Amino acid sequence: MAEQPGNLPVGRGARVLVIDDDRTILDLIHAVLADEGFHVDTALSGDEAVNSPPYGVDLVVLDMFLPGLSGVELTDALRAKYGADLPILVTSASPVAREAHAIGAYEYLAKPFDLVDLVAAIRRGLDSAPQ
Repeated sequence: MAEQPGNLPVGRGARVLVIDDDRTILDLIHAVLADEGFHVDTALSGDEAVNSPPYGVDLVVLDMFLPGLSGVELTDALRAKYGADLPILVTSASPVAREAHAIGAYEYLAKPFDLVDLVAAIRRGLDSAPQ
């Protein structure tokens, strides 16, 4: 595991925004990431994510199929709000690798995914994000 100053695992303390329209998935991911030391915010829709408080976000975990905004619209709005180089990890039960690439996601995980793989993918995204 990569280390950062102070010998903390990469991403420990980072703020992750998880957007998914399935409350069970949100609660599970929130619990796992919080246990890993991340600060986790959640949203059930693109509109909720865009209208969330304006504090910083280090990485977004995005389900591509949400009510309201399309994945492209949501990604554009989030990057306008949090920065053009915001790392986005796409998750979906549908094969959307092409769409994930089109919105500039750094990675795509197909549902159902292993939670260990999710944490590792988030750490990769944070490790490669501009400082």
